[in-house]
Amino acid sequence: MIQAPERPASPSRTPRFVYALLQIAVGAALVWLAFITEEFEKVYKHLEMRELPLWTDLAIVLARGVRVPLGLATLGLVEAALVGLALRGSLDRRLGRGIRITLIVLVLMVPAWMLAVYMPILRIREALSK
Repeated sequence: MIQAPERPASPSRTPRFVYALLQIAVGAALVWLAFITEEFEKVYKHLEMRELPLWTDLAIVLARGVRVPLGLATLGLVEAALVGLALRGSLDRRLGRGIRITLIVLVLMVPAWMLAVYMPILRIREALSK
């Protein structure tokens, strides 16, 4: 008698939910950082600082892109698509790697971004204290 091949057991739903929560956290952190960066941008504009470090300029440009309605909508759609695909199980083969990458991005993005936008203020403070 011919038997149908056995289907591999589907993985637990827990990794899917973990990935979805991490992905939502990355999106929320990016929006939060974008609006915090706006305050730093106002300070730099008020101080007439035109030559900022490359990483500061990059953070400011990315923050501007996220703050505009089209940027927020795009980010929201990408986040919704990634979360939806993960919860559906479409990303199961890459889920372990996706969780690790998303966690690394989340852990490194916030301090690196804050350092990039805060560093010029630290340099001004250091110069004034001399």
